[in-house]
Amino acid sequence: MEFYLWKHSGDLKMNRYILGEMEKIFDTLKAHVDDDDKGRILNVKRHISPAGEAVPVCNFVRTALKKDISCASERLALFEFEENRYLLLDEKFRDTLGEIGYEFEDDDSPITQGAGMLAMASGTLPLRQDLSSLKIIETCLGIGEDNGEDVVFKFAEIRPFFPSYCVALVDDSRFELSFEEDLNRLICYLLLEKSNRFNDCNKSELKKLLLLLSSRSIAGCILNSLQSPLVEYVFLQLYQCIEYLFRLNSCFTLSAVHGIDLSKSIDIVLAHEFKISESDNLYRVIKENAAQATIDNFLKILPGTPEANSDTYNMVSSYIYRLRCSIAHLRYEQDDISNVDWENCITALIEILCSIYQKCDKDIVEVCKSKRSWTEISI
Repeated sequence: MEFYLWKHSGDLKMNRYILGEMEKIFDTLKAHVDDDDKGRILNVKRHISPAGEAVPVCNFVRTALKKDISCASERLALFEFEENRYLLLDEKFRDTLGEIGYEFEDDDSPITQGAGMLAMASGTLPLRQDLSSLKIIETCLGIGEDNGEDVVFKFAEIRPFFPSYCVALVDDSRFELSFEEDLNRLICYLLLEKSNRFNDCNKSELKKLLLLLSSRSIAGCILNSLQSPLVEYVFLQLYQCIEYLFRLNSCFTLSAVHGIDLSKSIDIVLAHEFKISESDNLYRVIKENAAQATIDNFLKILPGTPEANSDTYNMVSSYIYRLRCSIAHLRYEQDDISNVDWENCITALIEILCSIYQKCDKDIVEVCKSKRSWTEISI
């Protein structure tokens, strides 16, 4: 005899909850049926039977906390269950997430099945786009009772109606998920692999950047750059990642010179708003934090050859600032940027950006945590 998921829920209230979640899955299927086929939907009681023991799946469905994540047309879900957290996401991201070091639940484990049911019921996992109305009728909604028994479907029969997915155990030692901003950098990391915006070298560097906790503050800019069809806008988004450090760099300098802690230092910077021009701020951030090798690489894309004893930091920052102004402002006879070698320029800028954040990572994290700049994840 089949063991229905709802028979092992413990009490009537939980019975109703689990039944309700299963009903939402069937309601989603019904909503996808064409009007001409709706008359073929049979009015019967339907249930879902998981693979293996039903009790562990039932326990997950009725007690797990769930947070839906929607970003850049991608849908993920974060679950909290018995002191562990699990991430459900599209199967296409399995290999990329595996790079981080997360371990995956077996496809038929209670966690994977329970998380899938909840995601299907809530719409986190939408129906497959190629699913036909006739297919739903023939394999599910048009199947009637057998000898008066309710209709029971194995979860494996329902699963193909939805996109393939996987469930990973969250491991904060591999990739910390403590703040909402962590979700942004995780999604950036996942989307980079399939992106046509950046070359392989850029992807590798940006992944290194996204593994830094300080990248929480700029993950939104990186995500915008991934989604932009315009290379000039990509440049502006990467520039903003450096611009974010203008005040912080003044904080770091003030702290080092006067021996005060970073929390007090940033308060002073914000209170007095030091009168430093944007171009000077850019120069200081690059000169005080960028690795020399990244400056040398950027010089290769600049026209002409630097004279002996030239301030190469100023040459690089001035060029970056000129491009920024030419893109951001529409002015008569503005500098012509049609001949810019954008691919190499973006590559060189990303190298500078990564070297700066690698150097400042711990200090950025200390300031942002002390000032609660990031929003803790709430499930």
